[in-house]
Amino acid sequence: MSLPNHHSELLIGCLNLMNQGLKKNMCKLPDAVLNEDVDDLEERTRKIDHSLLYACRLWHKHLVYVDAVPAQVHKITSVLHKFLEEKFLFWLEVLSVIGTVRDAVDALGAAANWLEVCAKCIHWMYLLNLLTEFRYHQPLTLSMTALNLSLNSLRS
Repeated sequence: MSLPNHHSELLIGCLNLMNQGLKKNMCKLPDAVLNEDVDDLEERTRKIDHSLLYACRLWHKHLVYVDAVPAQVHKITSVLHKFLEEKFLFWLEVLSVIGTVRDAVDALGAAANWLEVCAKCIHWMYLLNLLTEFRYHQPLTLSMTALNLSLNSLRS
């Protein structure tokens, strides 16, 4: 008996929390100012909720442990897309004021790798479904050229 993988729920929770909680200029910093020029930056960053800070810093740590199961892939890619499209800059701003911008590089790398794995898994599942359909409904007439094209797309 295997333990359930709770990382997908934690990941979705982190992404939802960021989608709801991240706002422009959460620390109310003056325009065009460097972090080191803000005397009370630490006091301003204390106003950011601890759970939001956790989500901003560590969501990608959960992503690397999520299996590419089709039901989870759709749910995760949907909320991840919303985050990247609508909250990305606000997320970078939070990472900047708390001094952990390096986390953004790691997070985006993890997201890119996970999405690539998911795309390959979905492609293989599509091929398996096609082969199964051909096997049970009609003679297998899939040409080797078509199969090679599909396999080559996975390698690139």
